[in-house]
Amino acid sequence: MAISDWTNLLTDPRGLTEVFSEVPALGHCFLYSVHIDERDRGITLGFDTRSVPDRPRPEWLRTEFNAFEFFLTFTQVTELSLHGWDSVTDRTAELSRSPRGGITVHVANSREAISFHASYAHLSLCRVYLASSSD
Repeated sequence: MAISDWTNLLTDPRGLTEVFSEVPALGHCFLYSVHIDERDRGITLGFDTRSVPDRPRPEWLRTEFNAFEFFLTFTQVTELSLHGWDSVTDRTAELSRSPRGGITVHVANSREAISFHASYAHLSLCRVYLASSSD
């Protein structure tokens, strides 16, 4: 399997592609955070996965880890649409190239939907950590 298509939408996917031979599919990552910043017209989505990097950064090797989290920040956001708002945990996120340029994002579950258009997306943070067995 090749690198996930969604990483091709990032301005620089190397933060993920350098640490993973196969970047996890976005649908296999738990979307646990949505942060909307109206001042900068930005939205940051936080993801967590138990798929850990097979080529971890040297500094990550100093500790145990069994989980990986990363944040995608979308800039120059327009056409934000929110339907419902809940703290449910079964959200899915889909990213696609917009025919007019930029990225279209849809976040949804059975009770809510968030969609928006962004000019750019970048990996704003990633890290490994040791998750408890109850996570």
